Amino acid sequence: MARKKPALKKAKAPAKKSAAKKKPATTQRLALAPPIKPIVAMLRKIIKESAPQAAEVLAGRGVSFEFDGVFARIEASDRKVLLAFVNGDSLEAPAGLLAGTGTERNLVLSDVDDVKENVLRGLVRQAVLKSVNASRNKRGHGRSASPFK
Repeated sequence: MARKKPALKKAKAPAKKSAAKKKPATTQRLALAPPIKPIVAMLRKIIKESAPQAAEVLAGRGVSFEFDGVFARIEASDRKVLLAFVNGDSLEAPAGLLAGTGTERNLVLSDVDDVKENVLRGLVRQAVLKSVNASRNKRGHGRSASPFK
């Protein structure tokens, strides 16, 4: 009895990537509790307006903002939002506004009314400049573009 030759298998076409995976981090949604959504939305808006050249990156349970390195992070729980400034110890902030130890300083918010827009805009601009300066000191140079255009 003659053996049958095994049929050649056709190569499968590569799977198409879904459109959702190609979207930038800014269009992807974070899973947030309803009372927290407006606080996070307001913080993101303030940071984007204060440093429009900064990149927004989904990271862990929140969003990180980068320009020559991470300068701020937003993390949300069910009841509170934490705005962390990576080099917050060197920021000039009103007394008692920022808490934390080491180099990072945090602002904990539980209501939209807790957000002081003008103060936060100033802190974001300071944090970006500190991030740029720290990056330049490490590498001896930095980006030529301004984060505030």
